Amino acid sequence: MIKNFIFLCLSFIVCLPLAAQNQELPLTWHDGYGPFELLGVGLGLQSEETEKSSWESAEPKLKGIPTDWKDTQIGYIDTDRYPLESDTTRLSKTPMRCEIGLAIGKGTDGQTWMVVDRNNNGDLSDDTPFIPIRVEDYVKDRNGALKHAFPVTYDKLQDGKITEARVLLLVFDAGNGIYAFNFAQYATARLGGRLIGIHGRGIDVGYRHTEIAWMHGDDGVLKERVGWTEAIGMNEYLNMDGVCYKNQGVDLNKNVLLLQRMEVPADQLLSTQVGFRAIDFAGVDHKTKAGLSLESYRGKYVFLEFWSQTCGSCLREMPNIKNLYERADKDKVEFIGIIGDSSARTIDKLMEKYDISWPQLLCDATNPVKKDYGIFGYPTTFLINPDGVIIGKNLRLQELEETLMEIGVIK
Repeated sequence: MIKNFIFLCLSFIVCLPLAAQNQELPLTWHDGYGPFELLGVGLGLQSEETEKSSWESAEPKLKGIPTDWKDTQIGYIDTDRYPLESDTTRLSKTPMRCEIGLAIGKGTDGQTWMVVDRNNNGDLSDDTPFIPIRVEDYVKDRNGALKHAFPVTYDKLQDGKITEARVLLLVFDAGNGIYAFNFAQYATARLGGRLIGIHGRGIDVGYRHTEIAWMHGDDGVLKERVGWTEAIGMNEYLNMDGVCYKNQGVDLNKNVLLLQRMEVPADQLLSTQVGFRAIDFAGVDHKTKAGLSLESYRGKYVFLEFWSQTCGSCLREMPNIKNLYERADKDKVEFIGIIGDSSARTIDKLMEKYDISWPQLLCDATNPVKKDYGIFGYPTTFLINPDGVIIGKNLRLQELEETLMEIGVIK
């Protein structure tokens, strides 16, 4: 009896550190962008006469569209951009208003006007039309552009119940007939007295792809900007006094940020962050059918680019990437393309068109590399050193060229 009692006590003591590994930090919500650099995502528009797919037919029918507009198009903004998942705790038993309808067209004055269903009642007649601001004005003064943002309502699931929520929406004219939007919202939480900023990249108030960052610098001063490379994505690590915490996202049901305290040092962790060891992957070269893995290039620098057949900027930059590859010392560096959301047939044509001669791995349902690297936008790039450590992420073309020259791998 005494032995059993001692065993139970020891088990309880050993389990305490494990239970303390997971942190749930309460969230405070704010309007605006905070220090985060956000652009937006394009609106998918269609004419009123366009035949809808079975999926699109589930979208609410809009009424009250101005009858004196010409070339009118309608669209819907998703408040939760990643709804297809197995986590049923984030799904409701009854329909929710998770889309915001809108219409755009040319007014009698010849200008392009837009109207958004701000109260989400399916009727645009009680909403005020406006002319979207230009993207140049937004980029020049993001916070100043907030005067053009307006609140919209939608439904969210919290504590298992559907509740009405509000968020600021900004729509802007990106040029060439393209319109984009973002949500002006972020949250803060505290870890050990230090302030953390949280956002959904400005395009996802479902916060399924959460980025976080320290709000203050090492000097204790509030940051005016958090750069792209500073933001810590899902399953990446926040470092506090030498201890790493994994970003496990936001639980909107509980209104908390989820962090997991890691019990191993940073140099033993795999991540997609600068300064961490890159995640290994394996597959088959699309053209040669030879085996392809990151580990096989250990001892060389590796430039890794995730791209897609639908990524216009990827294709526009392809000739420049090819130029860098042709100037590269192949004994010191290798370029690898990882292609997502694309068909083999289309990629064959693109490889021929752009004369792509470096290894390419085409992702499919059996290869987890895209998921492992947390990719949901293209292009996403990494520069990895001979020891397998990431030394650059999402480098602009000129910055990439300068870095490759600095480390002595291109002429």
